[in-house]
Amino acid sequence: VKEAKVNPKEIKEKVGLFYSVGMDTAKIEELGLTALDSELKRIEAIKTKTDLVKEIVHMSKYTASPLFYFYSSADAKNSDYELAGIWQGGLGLPDRDYYTNNDGRSIEIREKYVAHLKNMFDLTGCEVSEKRAATIMNIETELAEVSNTRLENRNPQATYNKMTVDEIAKTAPNFDWNLYFSEIGASDVGSVDVNQPKFIAGLSTLFDKISVDEWKVFLKWNLVRSMSPYLSQKFVDERFDFAGKFMSGQEVNRPRWKRVLSATNGVMGEAIGQLYVAKHFPPEAKERANKIVETLKVAMGESIKNNTWMTEVTKEEALKKLAGFGVKIGYTDKWRDYSGLEVTESYVQNIMNSNYFDHQDMLSKINKPVRDWEWGM
Repeated sequence: VKEAKVNPKEIKEKVGLFYSVGMDTAKIEELGLTALDSELKRIEAIKTKTDLVKEIVHMSKYTASPLFYFYSSADAKNSDYELAGIWQGGLGLPDRDYYTNNDGRSIEIREKYVAHLKNMFDLTGCEVSEKRAATIMNIETELAEVSNTRLENRNPQATYNKMTVDEIAKTAPNFDWNLYFSEIGASDVGSVDVNQPKFIAGLSTLFDKISVDEWKVFLKWNLVRSMSPYLSQKFVDERFDFAGKFMSGQEVNRPRWKRVLSATNGVMGEAIGQLYVAKHFPPEAKERANKIVETLKVAMGESIKNNTWMTEVTKEEALKKLAGFGVKIGYTDKWRDYSGLEVTESYVQNIMNSNYFDHQDMLSKINKPVRDWEWGM
């Protein structure tokens, strides 16, 4: 396999700009919530349920998946190919049980969460933040009630439900699935693995029952919640007080440089990896390691052929399995191409651009052979 080419100048500039924009606290503070102005205006402009579906799609591409996750992964029953999937979502707390359990800790978590919702709406300048917090809690509780439990989600048979778009529309008729798939860029999706049919059926009922204005509040919350780590300090602190301190027991937030480095790594991990291996793991080192593994494979093949406890048929199967081993040493042979990712002078915009970049990449995998060269870690 040809070694991956490095273009250090372009990569360094992109990684460097992304990181430095994330570290420019003066500009981030100055912008405050105005960094999300265009996104908030989009939500404000919603008039109908059709508009709602379109905005849910827009958010899924750029900022947050407000109601459920649309993704692509290896088909569990044909693992050579990628299959589109839908997974339940819509909850601000980590699990549906937090909404439904009535033990002391669950009740305390719900109370703190409502206070956190109110505080976040206060920070956006909302004058009816208590009412907004109640709206979010009501919607999320109803979504939790139609969600699978963790135990139910551990059943691979029950969470594999290949459905056509027409079948999805029959199960969940109040949500315009044809519009959703065409807007998201997957109008020819074919089949989709609906992991929790009960959830999309329940969502359909709620989509009809809950008013457009209440859904708009819900979308605003999802937007601010997902983008808060990239906004001004007061948003970062409020999120950390709830999610970090109260929920996870962290006493202090990580230093900013570590958080921005994590964000940069999340967006351009392979670009950073490319710069790292160019410095610390040259092609010769990878070649040496590959030779060791190839030698081990030959030795294992000999061991299989010469052992006395396998039948000839079993040996044949074992050798086939050995021949099918994929060897991954140090770093990928085919680096991810970030030339389509635009990095700007706005931290929020960079996060949105990277979400869109990843979304387009995900779409390009659907119904295609699994990319066995990709390094998913």
